[in-house]
Amino acid sequence: MTQHVTLANLNARAARRSLLSRRQVMVGAAGLSFAVVLGVNRRAAGAVLGTEQAGKGLSPWVSIAGDGTITIMSPATEMGQGSMTSLPLIIAEELDADWSKVRVVPAPVIEAIYGNPGFGGMMYTAGSNAVTSYYRPLRMFGAQVRRVLIDNAAKKLGVPAEELTTEPSVVVHAKSGRKLSYGDIAAFAEVPDKAPEVKPEALKKPSEFRLIGKDVPRVDVSGKVNGSARYAIDVQVPNMLYGAVLRAPVEGSVPDKIDDAKAKIIAGPVRIVRLPYGVGVLADTPWAAFEARRAGAEPARPGVSTAKRAWSGLSPMPRTPPVVQRNGARWAMRAVRCRRLLPPSRPSTAATTPITRKWSR
Repeated sequence: MTQHVTLANLNARAARRSLLSRRQVMVGAAGLSFAVVLGVNRRAAGAVLGTEQAGKGLSPWVSIAGDGTITIMSPATEMGQGSMTSLPLIIAEELDADWSKVRVVPAPVIEAIYGNPGFGGMMYTAGSNAVTSYYRPLRMFGAQVRRVLIDNAAKKLGVPAEELTTEPSVVVHAKSGRKLSYGDIAAFAEVPDKAPEVKPEALKKPSEFRLIGKDVPRVDVSGKVNGSARYAIDVQVPNMLYGAVLRAPVEGSVPDKIDDAKAKIIAGPVRIVRLPYGVGVLADTPWAAFEARRAGAEPARPGVSTAKRAWSGLSPMPRTPPVVQRNGARWAMRAVRCRRLLPPSRPSTAATTPITRKWSR
């Protein structure tokens, strides 16, 4: 079934699911969650990521450098679905940012700031709900940052803020023809202690969108294509060990035998750990871990599957003849409750995530 989602539906769903107030989105631990970072380049994001916020010097969501680079945090985990592009793009839309100058950085684990409104404020990415959950608060946040830039430009140019408009990453005073780039404003901007008020009706109309709904290249594609994207499996540290796990093919089964000696002959120095659901291996190289995993465990001994046990315990469905209701009008007004049973199945492909962990004895 194909589901068509309109902007009206998106706004309504976001309003229902958003559990973060506007102030929670805008204000961090020590003030406004927007900072103009002075005299830093596009790698300033690394410094902005600090969890300790020193007044207005750090930003949980956005920073603007003097060269015009705009760093936006992405709160959802990128797993190929495009969240790393779509969520920052929502902020950039209302901010009226030049997308070519935007740099996206994964947000640190700070649920009070980056938590998913659709999951009660947890930093959790699932269920295709990132855009619907974050859409409304991120639009408002982008608009508030734009308001701060306009207010600072008005003060600098000596004109009413109402006479100013924005183009991508530029504040424009049409009457005098003067312009200030967001990077220019970063050199002198004063960030207020309290988030400016922006009414929902002041947000862009869909007809004014430059980014949302447009064909915008994903920010993660180039790194994946040219090999510059860094994954956990790429990390190497001194004296590093590699782990691999052999899981039982059927729930409830366990390895019949674990042979450490056989694994060490094939793969060298390894350590094999018996697990409740399989075998874990530690070795000096990935391939040694894989070979030891194959050599160290004998075929699994069948166990009792909890899923199978639960399924067999269900009473069979009553085999009664179907009831045909010929009065369609009255039938449509009735609420029907029914039960549908399906055999155990795998609803989705299991995603194995690599992780690099530093461990000190």
